Amino acid sequence: MNFFSKIFMAVASADYYFILVEAGAYGSSSDSNVFKNLTFVKLLESNKLNISGPRFLPSDAEELNLPFVLVADEAFAL
Repeated sequence: MNFFSKIFMAVASADYYFILVEAGAYGSSSDSNVFKNLTFVKLLESNKLNISGPRFLPSDAEELNLPFVLVADEAFAL
């Protein structure tokens, strides 16, 4: 039998909605290299994603204005 693997990447909003899904990188590629080459990253780096600016948390007693962030594991060089 022949086996192959594909890497699927997804970004979800804080409301659990997928805002990006890309599929098709070869499984032998590292996650960080796949991430670097995503269309999403190119748009993010060129400031073309229309990401909202910092916002106040709904129940924040100290009224901290916090930016949106990407959360990932140690495989990604963010």
